[in-house]
Amino acid sequence: MKKIFQPTKCLSQKEMEHYVKGDISDELRYTIENHLVDCPLCSEAMEGYQLMEGDSTVVFDDLFESIDAKVAAPEAKAKTRSIPWNSIAAGLLFLISVSAAYVYYQNTNASNKYMAYFEQNDNALSTRSIDATNLTADLKGGYHLYQDKNYQGSLSFFEDYLKVNPESTTAAYYAGMSALEIGEEESAIDFLTTVRMNDDRLYEEASWRLAGIYLERGSEDKAKALLEDLVKVNNGVYFEQAKELLKEISAGSI
Repeated sequence: MKKIFQPTKCLSQKEMEHYVKGDISDELRYTIENHLVDCPLCSEAMEGYQLMEGDSTVVFDDLFESIDAKVAAPEAKAKTRSIPWNSIAAGLLFLISVSAAYVYYQNTNASNKYMAYFEQNDNALSTRSIDATNLTADLKGGYHLYQDKNYQGSLSFFEDYLKVNPESTTAAYYAGMSALEIGEEESAIDFLTTVRMNDDRLYEEASWRLAGIYLERGSEDKAKALLEDLVKVNNGVYFEQAKELLKEISAGSI
């Protein structure tokens, strides 16, 4: 009779691969999940494998193939040092952690650089591009929601407004800014790109915000293209800020 609490061996690459892809029997899934509960190292290795599955399968295959070859090779000496799976898993987890930390640092550093410039110039909107006193009456309701930091409410307001008035770049601008405030970056990009392409009055504001989004996302090339466009604007309000950020990017400071 099999002992219920008998420890099981650590998982192989194939077991992890099939588990992640879901092409295993219920019995094997049960066995693997029981092992993951009892083995923190395999559990963390599985998480790392799931994160990289689809993007780095080849890397894993090559790595495990190399390891398997070394383990299976005939002994050249009286004693050979085996490579424990725990050490392999720990090494993989370390590499994944370091990579994640590096990406996080890069994106956070870029975000902080942009925000430093952004916060210094954030009052420009109310005094230059959009004068709230000149907003049409049907837009003021959404504007007040935005000013009250009810960004979900203002986004819904301007989205509804755009269904009836799809050419309103002012509504699109505030919809984009509202989406940005609640973390809906894809929607913000769509709205602000529309504004940038269709309204010279809001071109700089939309470009500046888009550059910030791309910097935060680590899309340096897209951010550079927008900043370079801002530098080309005669007497542009973001000329100095864009120029300085481009220098930072070129110098590798961002």
